[in-house]
Amino acid sequence: IITNSLLIANLLANNQNIKTIVVGGTLDLTNLCFIADTTAGDLSRYFTNKCFVSCRSISFDHGPMDSNESLAMIRSTAINNSNSVYLIADHTKFNGVSLCQIATYDKFDGIITDSQPDEEWIKMTAKIGVKLLFPSDTQ
Repeated sequence: IITNSLLIANLLANNQNIKTIVVGGTLDLTNLCFIADTTAGDLSRYFTNKCFVSCRSISFDHGPMDSNESLAMIRSTAINNSNSVYLIADHTKFNGVSLCQIATYDKFDGIITDSQPDEEWIKMTAKIGVKLLFPSDTQ
C-alpha cells in the first residue's frame, strides 16, 4: 500500500503481511497527511493496479474536487499511475464544488459511497460507464 496518510500508515503499522510505503513531505495537521511540492513527485515513481482516492466534494459538472491544491495534485498523480481507480465519497460530498478539480470522470472505474445517490447521479454514471457502488437496503 502506498499512501501519504499518517492515519493509514498507523493503521497498517502492526500488520506484517502488508508492505506499506509512505510518501513524505510536510505534515498537514488538518488532514493528517503529508503534502509538499515533492510529495507528488515522489509518488510519481510508483505504479499500482488499484487506486482509491477521496475528495472534498464531487460536482456533477466538474467531477471530484479538493480545496487543497497540493492534495489535488497528489491524488491526480496517484490516479494517473494506476490501472484502475475508485473514488471514495460519502453522501455529504455529492453536489459540492471546491477549489481544484482532481480528475475527470473518465479516469474512474467506480465511485464508492455510503448511500444511494439521487437518480440524476445514477443516470450520469451509467451513461459514462462509471460503476456506482453503494450499500443495498435489501437483506
